[in-house]
Amino acid sequence: MEEKFKEKSVVPVKLGFSIGAYKVICEIVRGNSSVVFEARPPTDFGNLAIKAIYLDRDKKITESQLSAAIDRFNSKSNLFAGLRHPNILKIFDYGFDRKSGSFYLVMEKLDGVTIKDTVTKDGRIAFEKALPIIKDIAKGLQFIHSKGLVHHGLCSSNISITANGAIIRESGIVESVEEWIVKDTSCAYKMAAYSAPERLSGLDGDYRSDIFSLGVVIYEMLSGGNPFYDSDVIWSMANIGDVKLDLLDNLHSDVSSEFANIIDDMLVKKPEKRLDNLDALINFGFKTDEQSVQALQEKEVIHYDTQDSCRICGRCNKPDLKFCESCGAPLVKIIAPQDIETVSKPKIEFRYASFSRRAVAAILDLIFFLIFAFVISQIFPSSSNHIVVVSMLIIAGWLYSSIMVSSKLKATFGKMILGIYVTDIAGKQMGFLRAAGRWLSKFLMAVLSVLLIIPIAGFFTIGFTRKRQAVHDMVANTLVLCR
Repeated sequence: MEEKFKEKSVVPVKLGFSIGAYKVICEIVRGNSSVVFEARPPTDFGNLAIKAIYLDRDKKITESQLSAAIDRFNSKSNLFAGLRHPNILKIFDYGFDRKSGSFYLVMEKLDGVTIKDTVTKDGRIAFEKALPIIKDIAKGLQFIHSKGLVHHGLCSSNISITANGAIIRESGIVESVEEWIVKDTSCAYKMAAYSAPERLSGLDGDYRSDIFSLGVVIYEMLSGGNPFYDSDVIWSMANIGDVKLDLLDNLHSDVSSEFANIIDDMLVKKPEKRLDNLDALINFGFKTDEQSVQALQEKEVIHYDTQDSCRICGRCNKPDLKFCESCGAPLVKIIAPQDIETVSKPKIEFRYASFSRRAVAAILDLIFFLIFAFVISQIFPSSSNHIVVVSMLIIAGWLYSSIMVSSKLKATFGKMILGIYVTDIAGKQMGFLRAAGRWLSKFLMAVLSVLLIIPIAGFFTIGFTRKRQAVHDMVANTLVLCR
């Protein structure tokens, strides 16, 4: 698929020119709407790579559209330009060059091969050799997520294997530009076999979408090919949604079952049930004794650059300088550390259901239950064993509540009418066993209330707890929230 698009490349480029402040030396690689050059800054810092993404010359773009595109590109580039981690490609500068009509990213020049090229040339990578590479990628991606950012462009051709380890490239910036500004669909085709199901369904996705994409990359490394890829992009997308992959340890004996289960958890279709972070990958096979942890922390010094500090030598330069006074490295204005929180993952604020709303919902459910009990009493004659009938009603109520609350609805009919629903303590959909245990504790509290002649005793705690939990909520570790 990628070769098909490379043949259609129509970007007109002549050497011997400058992009921004950088003089182009030679062309490294060419894509559909972009070209990567080796370029020299106006200092003695050394050669860099510069990726130029060209506007479609046949497409008319108004000045207002171009201005919006530049703001979008600069905004996204700005978020990633200050990231400094040994497994993330260094971005030194970015901007829009009106003379050449291109958006550009100035990056470190990598000497290495992509995972895609390695697998295509040599086949699958043995587990023992692949594990250090996988851990490098996981560390870089986890660092991106720790800053509240999402890559949205992770695939085997966006990760390079170098002498210093694996490097995640371009941070998804180029992909968003090609799709939104240049309208180049080759990027979408390239990413189709790596995208999480929620992304393919039109949702923006979050850090868990990156975790799915990394799972596909790892599966490709260890199996020798992308398991979802098809020459027809529609089938690639269909495979993402429908195909359940075999565990890697069933395919290759050198992959442990523990590791295969981690990858399987990364490739779960529903994001809420997917692996939530990459700690399991990073710490796989790692003994967490105190000396090892200290050695790891000393080895990996990662940070987020300050506004005027050089990303190479660390010198604090005067404001408004474009190149470091000490080593000549490009400087670019980036987000100051105190502003990082503005781009972090939003804190989830729950709206807890009030006592009155929960009480009305309980009354409605009781009415539904009484109607059901009346129907049962008509089915079974009065001569039937009352203990059997009551037992059947209790079991029916237990199943009704447990199934409804643990389903996607997260609520019984009474709760749905009142606009409230039940979740686990993290606000996520709970399993059937937790829902069943919650109902059982609720039933026991109801029996206790009858015996002690204290109505709805279990609900009294709603008014005294910060999360407005009844006794059965505290027992089952659940919440009742407003929609």
